[in-house]
Amino acid sequence: MGLIARLLESEGIPTVTIGNMPKRISLVRPPRTLLVHLPPGQMTGAPHDAAGQLAVVRAALRLLEQPASEKGLTEWLRASTER
Repeated sequence: MGLIARLLESEGIPTVTIGNMPKRISLVRPPRTLLVHLPPGQMTGAPHDAAGQLAVVRAALRLLEQPASEKGLTEWLRASTER
């Protein structure tokens, strides 16, 4: 997905990826990535955790406000106010 994100960004379409493997992300270097500490298959949160999923999606959308970069990795830590 990171390579596709870079291609889309080169055409002027902003992207955000969500991932949980920082070593892999650093190899591909997508323009904007939200690094989550969640299990594989649950990038936006646990099943039935609507509040947690919404918090991850909101954090990812906030990244669109930032310019794209080669090191566009942002770590997401769930704040107590987002529960």
